[in-house]
Amino acid sequence: MSDLMDLRRVADQVAAPDFAELVAVAGRRRRRSAAVASITCAAVVALAAVVTTSGGQREATPPTDRTSTTDVVRGAVDFLTVDEVVGHPRSTLLRTLRSPDDAGAEARVWTRCRSLVPSFNSVDCEVAVEVTQGGRSSRHMWGLSQDESYDALPGGAFYVDLSREGVPPMILRADLRDPVALRDVRTSTLLPARAGTDVVACGSGALCVVDVANRRLMGMDVPVARWAPTQDTLLWGVTGHRAVWVDGRGQVQEHALPTSTDTVFAPADTREKGVLAFYRMPEAGNDSERLPKGVVLVASSDGGTTWRTLEVPATATEAFRRLELPADWRDWSAGS
Repeated sequence: MSDLMDLRRVADQVAAPDFAELVAVAGRRRRRSAAVASITCAAVVALAAVVTTSGGQREATPPTDRTSTTDVVRGAVDFLTVDEVVGHPRSTLLRTLRSPDDAGAEARVWTRCRSLVPSFNSVDCEVAVEVTQGGRSSRHMWGLSQDESYDALPGGAFYVDLSREGVPPMILRADLRDPVALRDVRTSTLLPARAGTDVVACGSGALCVVDVANRRLMGMDVPVARWAPTQDTLLWGVTGHRAVWVDGRGQVQEHALPTSTDTVFAPADTREKGVLAFYRMPEAGNDSERLPKGVVLVASSDGGTTWRTLEVPATATEAFRRLELPADWRDWSAGS
């Protein structure tokens, strides 16, 4: 959701390319036309971070220099390089992820679109992720889609699921040139509900556990909901107008959130222990730079025992658009 809301602003930030850039782009497209024609094969090769040899598996090859890049799966039109996306003035920073265990690793998700009215397909927009840690960095690219998932894992790893047929979920690291493909066993391995830094939202209202050591993505026995981005200490999310969470005994609990006409709820990204926080916003959304009228925060700081409704101030507009919970949220005025 945060990615979706951020992209509503891309059209206001992306300038039309000048003639010189279009000439350069055309030259790159001609030189790489053969690679574009075989994009499916390229995606498979790029994702071959787990290589089977003599019945076993070996580690993905570490980079020989301090910065490495890889193209995971590109769009039908390959029009930008990774350096033209990461940190570029015409790019938009969608998310910044940090290791939950203070490993010092960060992943920055950038997007850059070629059209003035971007759409959720890889022809219009490219995505690049830069992972950094301890002086090393790796960069990875793919075309943008609507259902991408990103999460930070312990030990400097980052989870990415592009939700595309034939492209498995993967792990990115600063010290690995290629992504590490995960073996998806979520339909055959269902774990009891529990919180943890290895728990990720994995599409279709589900939660999964990433087994980094064995390169597996396992399912979790939880109800279908829109789960919060971070599940470190508490499993929580929203279904309709009801907050849902799993208590310390593994039991699912619910709480009816205060509603108003034509509004929806979205979880706010936070790592604060015991905090459940939801933005209530107009269902129709708002494409202006201003805070939409009537946005409030409904939050609990004690694991769902008590709840508060707070007015979201204009100073929190950027945090709201990224669906993040700013540090001063407890000081906001009471709302209704």
